[in-house]
Amino acid sequence: NEATEKCIEHLINRLFTCEMPDESNGQISADEQYAIEMFRANLKFEDGSYWVKPLLKKHFIPMLNNYNIALRRYKSLQRQLSKHPILEDLYAKETEKSIDNGDVEKVEESQLVAAGPDRHVNYIPHLCVTRFDKISSQVGPVFDAYCKNNQGVSLNDNIVAGPKTQNNLSHLNINIRMKPIVMPCDIKRMFYSIFYQPTGDPRTKMENSRVVVRFLWNKESSEEPNVYQLKNAFGM
Repeated sequence: NEATEKCIEHLINRLFTCEMPDESNGQISADEQYAIEMFRANLKFEDGSYWVKPLLKKHFIPMLNNYNIALRRYKSLQRQLSKHPILEDLYAKETEKSIDNGDVEKVEESQLVAAGPDRHVNYIPHLCVTRFDKISSQVGPVFDAYCKNNQGVSLNDNIVAGPKTQNNLSHLNINIRMKPIVMPCDIKRMFYSIFYQPTGDPRTKMENSRVVVRFLWNKESSEEPNVYQLKNAFGM
């Protein structure tokens, strides 16, 4: 009937509207151009892995130590997890797996040194996220790079976003229909092979690139947390 035809017509128009190719002219902003230049200048390939530095803005705001904020968030997380022992155990196992795999490294510093208010380091609070609809990694930590320090500045405030480099989704939708068989695949731990360089940067006043991605953790929740920092870019 007429109502059904109009409904079908509406759905078809909506389909093609959603899948229209990107009509942007390919121009990039000054910030995106800066991100490309910094990425290329700092990119290295050694020992089968890529080494990069965080893409920090040209007008980077030096970040003073926010250990006190991260510690407060950490203790709040532990209190929440203690109410759900099974969830607490799963979260601990997932976090410890990152340590065992060498994706993060322990920082051998006393709490007094780690919390030094005049140091230019940044701690990222983490929170528990559950995805029981997934087959693997149903529980795990997610790092909050939006957390602001005592200056009112977050790590995300200092990160510059580069241009989009992946193919447009509408183009993929069209190309995927050009052949009778489609074979999807994934490369295991690909992003874990992109490491932050452990080198300093006078512009940011930080002793090495990894101090911007520190976090607090101890599998024994009753003990004071240890300091860890991400080694690779996948955690961010």
